[in-house]
Amino acid sequence: MVQHPRGFAEPRPSVDTDGMMRFRASKQDCEACALKPNCYCCSVQPMCKIACSIYERARDLASDLAQKATARSSQNLPCERSRSSDWLPEPGDGS
Repeated sequence: MVQHPRGFAEPRPSVDTDGMMRFRASKQDCEACALKPNCYCCSVQPMCKIACSIYERARDLASDLAQKATARSSQNLPCERSRSSDWLPEPGDGS
């Protein structure tokens, strides 16, 4: 996929004002793609246009870090049973 399919006399910015980068696949790329039956773009038009946020990598990294932190914190917690005294017999219960 390419962002600018042809050369311009004055270079175009790669990021739009809304923080998105727009890419286009060529018709030949779309025809050869194995995912074509699942693609919404190709069912409507012969080639795809894809928009990617410039913050996509940072968002993925933050999500991965949050998942790791959640997993790490759940490993360090004592089990629910040891924090609760409901399962212990009452003193003088005779059990």
